[in-house]
Amino acid sequence: MTRQNKVLIVEHSPIVAEGLKNMFENSDYRVIAILPTLESALERMPALKPDILVLNPILLDFSQRLKLRHLFRDYPHLLLAAMQTFYCEQSVLAQFHTVLCLEDNAVRIATKLKNALESISHEEEGTPIGSELSVREKEVLKAISKGYTSKQVADLMHLSVHTVITHRKNISNKTGIKTVSGLTLYALLNHLIDENEIQ
Repeated sequence: MTRQNKVLIVEHSPIVAEGLKNMFENSDYRVIAILPTLESALERMPALKPDILVLNPILLDFSQRLKLRHLFRDYPHLLLAAMQTFYCEQSVLAQFHTVLCLEDNAVRIATKLKNALESISHEEEGTPIGSELSVREKEVLKAISKGYTSKQVADLMHLSVHTVITHRKNISNKTGIKTVSGLTLYALLNHLIDENEIQ
């Protein structure tokens, strides 16, 4: 049996929180607690030791919005997932590894979390030059080479912008190439894209 990732949900709406909890049943994710405020989550973090924190960005006050990662500096392996229930500024959502939406079904949520967890593990492992690109990195490289922006890639692949930027950094580190034109040439030479696909 595979290890279930422990999920802490921070959501003030009982309907949204229970709906999320039900989505996680019979999956690789186990909800260990549902808390109504970020403050209560910060207090309980040492005891709960979650792998994933699903947080509604609305619960962040202004001072917390742009320093969210700083609040969790003692938990470098923690995946931060936004549960977006209302419009939220992109600068706030960029603080999260991935963004879950009300329209997402259980499969889509699981896919977003899996992709974000893979991205975190690649970040931790480091990416020496000459390392083989992962399947996900090749997909991101193809999209970049076709002229998509990081935001467009994020929307296309159901990732957060932060995760796409992390993949781009890993791709640049592994290939030793920093420019989009250089990465496009790399993708062409390695038969990842065809000339006709470049915009």
